[in-house]
Amino acid sequence: MSHSRAKLFTSVVLNVAMLIGCLATPADAASAAQTSTALPDASWVVQFGTEGDDGISALEVAPNGDVIVAGYTFGSLVSPNAGESDVWVAAYDNGGQRLWLNQYGDATMDGVWSIAVDNASNIYLAITGAQGSTKSTSTLLSLDSNGNQRWEIELPNTVAMGLATDGSVLYWVGAKEAESQDVRSAITEIFVVAIEQSGTVMWTKESYEEYLVIPTAVA
Repeated sequence: MSHSRAKLFTSVVLNVAMLIGCLATPADAASAAQTSTALPDASWVVQFGTEGDDGISALEVAPNGDVIVAGYTFGSLVSPNAGESDVWVAAYDNGGQRLWLNQYGDATMDGVWSIAVDNASNIYLAITGAQGSTKSTSTLLSLDSNGNQRWEIELPNTVAMGLATDGSVLYWVGAKEAESQDVRSAITEIFVVAIEQSGTVMWTKESYEEYLVIPTAVA
């Protein structure tokens, strides 16, 4: 953990301890202050990264027990950085052993917003890429449980962040970007897309919004 991140962690922990102290008895507050700076017990802990800025933005547990984690990196985890931020996704077994790690990207600023896993342990990532003032492109990327790419769907001029599955059907929610660069009218329509495990689009529902609306989750 870097010095700045350690300071941030300590600050958050101490603030929580102070909040507990305001709500609890003096004895409880003293106990919380003594124990709050310790990390909680864990079955396993994994740490990895690059010399660049790295982060985790989504996590999901698959039916087969694997832990699927995804995020961004400005460095090179398993392949050379393609430019700006790349997306990475990794799988760990329930003992904390890494099963695989993939890195994806292009010249744009890429970020993964959410993960969904179906009843066959296929993985879905909601990714958005943009560069400067250019329009965003949303990508729905599907992998099998071994990290192999199954298919992908691209939606130009969209910001699609929300992702959920009932086990067999995938639901992807987002917003279309208008031609205008005025932020007040940049988003014209929100949409929900239902997709089969094979990548076939079942249906799309759209709704016009007068103001800036960007849905970020679906359940």
